[in-house]
Amino acid sequence: MAKRKAYLHIGPPRTGGGFLDSALAAHAAELEAAGVRHPAISAEEMFRAAIEITRDHKAWGYQRREVEGAWAEICRRARKGKSDVVFSQELLATSTAAQVDLLLDGLAGFEVHVVVTARESGLVLDAWKHAVRPERWHEIVVPSTDAEQAVWTAFAAVVGFDPTGLDLDAGWTATRPMAGGPQAELLEVISTGAVADVVAEVTRLRAHNQALAERNAELERKKKKLKKRLAAVG
Repeated sequence: MAKRKAYLHIGPPRTGGGFLDSALAAHAAELEAAGVRHPAISAEEMFRAAIEITRDHKAWGYQRREVEGAWAEICRRARKGKSDVVFSQELLATSTAAQVDLLLDGLAGFEVHVVVTARESGLVLDAWKHAVRPERWHEIVVPSTDAEQAVWTAFAAVVGFDPTGLDLDAGWTATRPMAGGPQAELLEVISTGAVADVVAEVTRLRAHNQALAERNAELERKKKKLKKRLAAVG
């Protein structure tokens, strides 16, 4: 019996495919009828799964408990039924080799295909390319005009569903958390910069958050010492 297929679009950011997670979630019922399941119940859930895998939840203003288990739950739904499954989250492009392995463990038993969108051919994502066979690596080169419709049509051809009647909403964008704070800074980098810039910014914000955590811990220790001294005096 042939394995079920899992099609995973991973971006990268700023290559024209950020709307796909919203499109797949909005048309989940039509896709299911066509024999393709979208196991994430919303684009926001898939976003939380992505930052769980990449361990960037703090940079986006989330606590670990808010993302813990998100990917496992999506994969649990994916294993139900007999349909092929499809996912999209552009932030997954920044995953390390270990993170890619962790993500693919959740799809054990599926024939995994990876789809990338690119402004030009020849895109290199070594951590991902080393994890899938060449024939399961699909690259969509995004044109300069009517990009979203072209990506949607090409993506449908790779996955194997008919996009006719599955209209795109012009307001769809990649799902992201509310503006403000460190996550707003990262949003600006993603919308205007390259993947390398995203990785650098995530690293900077992670270091910043770590420094704040250490500073807060030090202040808490001093606070406890002061309380003990005051108690002794009293």
